Order: sequence, then C-alpha cells, then structure tokens
Amino acid sequence: MSVKDIETANRYFKYDFCQGNNVNGLRFQIPPLVENQYSTHYKACLAKIKYVGIQTDAESKPVDFTDLTLANVLPRGGVKVETNLISRNYASMGNGDVEAIIGQDAGQNNVNQRFGCVMNLDGNDAISATQGTFVYHDYGSVFGSGMICSLPFGQVLEFKFFEACGGDRKEIFPCQAGAKTPAGFSTFTIEFFLIN
Repeated sequence: MSVKDIETANRYFKYDFCQGNNVNGLRFQIPPLVENQYSTHYKACLAKIKYVGIQTDAESKPVDFTDLTLANVLPRGGVKVETNLISRNYASMGNGDVEAIIGQDAGQNNVNQRFGCVMNLDGNDAISATQGTFVYHDYGSVFGSGMICSLPFGQVLEFKFFEACGGDRKEIFPCQAGAKTPAGFSTFTIEFFLIN
C-alpha cells in the first residue's frame, strides 16, 4: 500500500516530538481529527514508531539510565519505549529473572499490549555513547508493518521507557552517566494511518 491519491493521503499522519526527559513521562497533546470539526468515522489506525533519539544535556557525555534510586542502570534486554496506545496486534513480554514460560504466571510480567518498540544496546542502532546520543531507527513503512492501535487524536500521547527484560516493569529515565535525575532530551517520530 502507498499514498496514491488524496483520500489516502488524508488518512496519513506523521508527527515529530521532542521534550526534556522528566519523571512525569513525555507527553504530547495530539489535535483532534478535523472533518466537520471532529471525525468519528475512524475507529483505529496503523501506527509505527520510526525514530527515537535520546540525547544528554552536554555534548560528548554518554547517555545513561536511572530508576531514580540507582545510577548507571543497564537495561536488561534493551530499552522498551512504550506509549499509552493500546494495540490489538502488538505485545511485549520479558522477564530476565525466570526460566519458566513468560506470561503463564501473574507474577511474571504478563502480556503488555501497549504499543511501542525496543531499542537494543548492542551498538547496531546506537550512534555512539561518547556522542551523547542513543538512537533507534525503523526504516519500514507504516503501510507494510504498522500495528493496529487505538486512535491518538484528541488526547495526550505519552512515551515512557522501561527495562525490556524487567519482570518488575521497572521504569527507567535517561540521564547523564552516574546521575539519578532525568536529564537531556528525547525525540520521537511516529506515523499513523487511519483505518476503518
């Protein structure tokens, strides 16, 4: 699928967001759909996170993470970027502390259907820690691999960071190395395509 006509183009939306890292989450008010003021024609959308960039306050200072009590938290399994959008065909599960089947026990991080993505820590998606930037790119198309999600329009879209393999769903916050307070900035690019 691609944008071939005006009707299709009117259903495609792309947003770039940036906010200072903080303890309250990264939140953005998405305007309502404008079609005779408000549109109730669409009930869901395809969504795709295309880019996430985490940057420190100071040039050449490495990006680190804190859980507000510990500094230098190394997120097991990477960093889960999670939104407050519910998806019917996206889920994440992870627990680095058990060897049993994940999801069968209420204490083992059951299926989480909040739409997001996972930033790995092996360097494939990172520019360089010494440049003070940690990035994620998805070069796929929302038309080819977007996930069905609830509509974000007319509400606050929120991004949070979690340890990808943390069974306790530990929320983490970008910071400078050795710090216990969130710092720096996070940038997101996300695409939406309205579906009936």
